[in-house]
Amino acid sequence: MVPLCSTRRARAFSLIELVLTLSIISAVAAIAVPRYTRAQERYRVERAAHRLVIDLEYAATLARVTSAEVKVHFEKGSEADESFYWFEGVADPDHPDQDYTVLLRDEPYRVVLAEAPGDITYRIDGTAQSSRTFIVQAGDAARTVHVNHTSGQVTVN
Repeated sequence: MVPLCSTRRARAFSLIELVLTLSIISAVAAIAVPRYTRAQERYRVERAAHRLVIDLEYAATLARVTSAEVKVHFEKGSEADESFYWFEGVADPDHPDQDYTVLLRDEPYRVVLAEAPGDITYRIDGTAQSSRTFIVQAGDAARTVHVNHTSGQVTVN
């Protein structure tokens, strides 16, 4: 015959165990969240700098292929919604009735052009009229994109 009342206690977590577990989770989160944020900023800056390099190389190629100058305008700002660039007279592949524009405030970038020394014009031979250095920044992460005017080469540092 089985007794109705068992002398065994039910297994459960004590309040101390719960508090200790939550404290450990909080400490790990306090360390991980800032690191994740910095990693995300570096990733965004890398993506935006790479996009800028590709677009500037596209402008040089377009100038050579069409035998016409291609001008890229830059707007820098202290906030991401003020940073963008566009190609003068080049249609956007997604919106053919608009100029090709890259809004750096949009995903996946959400960065600012901390340094954008004016417009850049590519000659018909694919070289830039003058050298330019751009700084793409998000938080503490930053990358420098340099355009060499003699070779037209675009590099990221």
